[in-house]
Amino acid sequence: MTLKVNGSPSVSFRVLLDGQDITNSNEDPSHTLEQQPAVEALEEFTLQASNFSAEFGQITGGLYNFTTKSGTNGLHGSAFAYIRNEDFGAGKPYSSSGNGHLLRPVIRGKNYGGTIGGPVVLPKVYNGRNRTFFFANLEEYKNNTGTDTYQTMPTVQMKNGDFSQALTGRALGTNPVGGSISENMIFDPLTEQTVNGQLTRSPFPGNVIPQTRFDSVALKIQAWFPDPTRAGTVNNWEQKFVSPETRRVPSIKIDQNFGNKSKLSFYAASYLYLC
Repeated sequence: MTLKVNGSPSVSFRVLLDGQDITNSNEDPSHTLEQQPAVEALEEFTLQASNFSAEFGQITGGLYNFTTKSGTNGLHGSAFAYIRNEDFGAGKPYSSSGNGHLLRPVIRGKNYGGTIGGPVVLPKVYNGRNRTFFFANLEEYKNNTGTDTYQTMPTVQMKNGDFSQALTGRALGTNPVGGSISENMIFDPLTEQTVNGQLTRSPFPGNVIPQTRFDSVALKIQAWFPDPTRAGTVNNWEQKFVSPETRRVPSIKIDQNFGNKSKLSFYAASYLYLC
């Protein structure tokens, strides 16, 4: 995702989190720095497009300003869970599962977490009501995405030297001896000769390379190539796999009031990519 405000360049914006600049210093407009607070930890978000006040300088694009939540005199908390499953989604258009349904690639995600905030109270030691507050958040995101890719692999016949399947029947011209040159035709390097000052070769009969001409090293490398799983000579190998992903976003904020006009805040967060 690229962020642009009022048509400005994508690297001209700034992102503030509780007054701290978290704009990506590498000028990557797709994301901020590693400080990426969870949604449940945010109290307010504003976007300023122009006419910035003096406190917001060095901006030609937009200003994204995030403010995190703080605790209050009452103990409050929240919990949430968001579950995603391919059974709840629409199938891929113009596809078939073979059972009268559309294909639904595996997409399974779980996004859950919770928050808690209130006054800092240590029984018989300290009562922080009206003075000291905390707010903690923990969010975890798990996602399993199914991937279906197609690659081109040599067919079993090709591994045995038979490339007749590759011939399309399309004529590309004639060689110096009057022979036809067809698309995907394979020529025998041992038949090279000079005709009227031009080098020419004869094609392998039927576009089949004799197995006696196979290189032993090439055969060992060829053995690593999987056999096709689909018909045809192009995009004939289908690979399906699931990519797991787990991210954890913990954060905590401490606020200390020194009166009606003075306040000190401490905010710490992490963005953990587990797998």
